[in-house]
Amino acid sequence: SAKDAMDFLLPLLTSIRRRHGKADKSCLGDSPTEKVLDNIGATDDRKEGVVIALGAAAILFGDVEDVEKINETFKMLITALSTASESVQSSVALCLSKLMKKGDLKGQTETFLEEQMKECLHGSSFACRRGAAYGISAIVKGSGIASLKGSTLN
Repeated sequence: SAKDAMDFLLPLLTSIRRRHGKADKSCLGDSPTEKVLDNIGATDDRKEGVVIALGAAAILFGDVEDVEKINETFKMLITALSTASESVQSSVALCLSKLMKKGDLKGQTETFLEEQMKECLHGSSFACRRGAAYGISAIVKGSGIASLKGSTLN
C-alpha cells in the first residue's frame, strides 16, 4: 500500500540526504535494475512510486529555505491527481496532506480548495473529477477542517 511504501521510503531518503546531501544511483545499493513490465498496472505502479518518492523528499525540505521547491512539488502532485489510476490519486492525496503543513502552502489553502472544487464539478473526465475530490480531501486533512470556513465551499 501507499502508506507502507511511504513508511519504507521516508527513512531511506532521509538517510541518503543526510549522508550524501543529494541522491545518485550509487545510493540505491543492490536495488533491482531490470526493466519493469510495460503494461497499465506496471505504469500505475511506477507513477505511484514516483509520487511517493517525490512526496517523501518534499517532506524533508526546510520550511523557510525551500519554499520554492515545496511549491513546485505541490504543483507536480496536484497535476498527478488527473492520472486515471485511483491508487496513484490516493498516494498523491497522502503526500499532499502531509505537505500542506510545509512552506507557505497553508496561506494558499483557499485558492487551492477553489481550484480543486472547480475541477471536481466541471472536470473533463471522471478521473479528473475523482482526482480533484482526492485533492480537496488532502488539502482539508492537511490544513485542518477549519480551512473550509474561509472558502466558498461552506
